Formats: sequence, C-alpha cells, structure tokens
Amino acid sequence: MPEYDAVILVESIRLLEYWGYVLRQGDPRNGDYLWLKVCYDNPRNDTTAYQIRHFGLPYEPKVWLDRTPTEAERQGFSRAVKRLAGSGLVEPVARYGTRTSHFRLTPKGLETAVKLCPPDDMDLEAVGIALQHCKWSTAEHVAAVTVAHGEGGFPMPTADPV
Repeated sequence: MPEYDAVILVESIRLLEYWGYVLRQGDPRNGDYLWLKVCYDNPRNDTTAYQIRHFGLPYEPKVWLDRTPTEAERQGFSRAVKRLAGSGLVEPVARYGTRTSHFRLTPKGLETAVKLCPPDDMDLEAVGIALQHCKWSTAEHVAAVTVAHGEGGFPMPTADPV
C-alpha cells in the first residue's frame, strides 16, 4: 500500500479511536460531557465532533503531517484519496463544493485501517463507540470493527450518552 494511503487510513482510525474515547468518558460528572452537549449535534458549533458525526472524517494533511505539506505531498494525499475511493476503502465528501473536505471509511476501509495499526496499541471498543454516534455509519461499519476486535466482540452502548 502506498505511503499516503496508509497515513490516511491510520490517522482516520486514530481519530475515531480518540473521539470514541471522549464519548465513553462523557458522563455528567465529567467536564467533557458539557463540551459534548454543546457541540455534538449543533450546526452552529462547527467542531470536529459535529463534522465527524455528520460528514465524516476531516481531510487534513496538515494535521496528519503536523506541518504544512509541500505541494508534492498535497498532491500525493489528493491522489491517495482518489485511489482509496476507487478501491472502495473510503467515500470522499465535498461539503463545500467539489473539493474533498471529509471522507468516510467504508466497512472494507475500516478493516484495512485496523490491520495497519498494531493490535495492542488500539482501543477498538472506542472506535466502535465513535461509529455508533456517526450518522453515516451503518451496522456493517460496527460489524467490521467487532470482527477485527475478536471472536467475542465488545460491549456496545445501548443509548446515546448525550
């Protein structure tokens, strides 16, 4: 798999993992709960949480590289999204017109992303929780992560915490 493709898949599963971790911690006694209550489903607060929930994962090469990408890197990431879309691993989303602003991992893309990450270094339960809160996620998305988690799967929340 080309380098840019792998970066996109690994960074996207890591973002879902982090968001799922925050959601799991979001109970009324925790300060994160107030943050989630305000920005989780409110279009006036166009936060990363709102964007992930409604549109998909932000397409942000600058964040993935932790610096401004060179022109060659920018083109490499752009081609990688097209390649991944052609392979059925992601669905590009052009929220603001024709340019990719977000993307959604497909169930096949989730399986591939999970395989690229070290198994001992990944909280797949948190990924599953994040997916359950995404409006674009389907049962196949959650099943792909559950299968990757192992035979017994993992406990899933029964209700929206917010």
